Amino acid sequence: MTTTQRTFAHRIGYCIPCVVPADVLSADPVDKEDASSLRADASHDGLSYIQVTCMLEDGVYLAHVAASPDRAARGYTILLSEQQLYSALPWDHRLSRFLETKEDQSPQPGRILALLRACAAEVQPLVKLPAVSETVTPPQAIPAAAVAFEAKHAQTLEICAEDLQEVLGLSPTDIAKDTSSHITQKSTYRMQQAFLRAAIDTLMMQLYQGQERAYALTLKAKCALVARVQRWHRQTRQQVVNAALAFDGQKQRMTWQLTIGVPTVVGLIA
Repeated sequence: MTTTQRTFAHRIGYCIPCVVPADVLSADPVDKEDASSLRADASHDGLSYIQVTCMLEDGVYLAHVAASPDRAARGYTILLSEQQLYSALPWDHRLSRFLETKEDQSPQPGRILALLRACAAEVQPLVKLPAVSETVTPPQAIPAAAVAFEAKHAQTLEICAEDLQEVLGLSPTDIAKDTSSHITQKSTYRMQQAFLRAAIDTLMMQLYQGQERAYALTLKAKCALVARVQRWHRQTRQQVVNAALAFDGQKQRMTWQLTIGVPTVVGLIA
């Protein structure tokens, strides 16, 4: 007898704040100089809060994640597999009450984690697992000398300087004080990830503006490709974005002109 599939999209849907166990996020340090990790930055008391925006391909979703539910919509941009979303539950008053502090009750994140584990146990047998060959498994780091980029698949994109500022969590004063530093440190892990996240956000914004179907499919494919490059860069720490700061005279604003290289490895190119 065939069992009905209950994917995340069917169970919950998109753009709904959810909670997941923090251990679905990577605990690997950012780099040798920065011991922080995505799990440390985007979780609290063993919980992380996500907002899934769309399915990029079968079993792979684009999402934002943060350490609090009110910041999930503008948190770190990540890819999550169907398996990582087994335990996801919508964040509402039935769960939030376990984190309330009252005279006779202290916060109980453990109660929420128990519910998430129970949800995963219930959902897991009903969801079709992606094939091993699909791109849900993060790519492995490879030596810099072995990396090649496919010129014809390079992605060019313009992002607003203010959008990058928001991704970095900087105020206008910070940017004014440290403009030269940001321009000269474009190859750092933090800046490369910020460029990629801002690129994804820009593409998603264009997609949400209701483009005609053919162009919308092109945008979705481009977004999926940049998201894969972002994940690959998170694993390898190798520069993939070239960026040039420019002034848009028509819109009277500063912009970043991005050229995003696509490695000819780990199945990034369809």
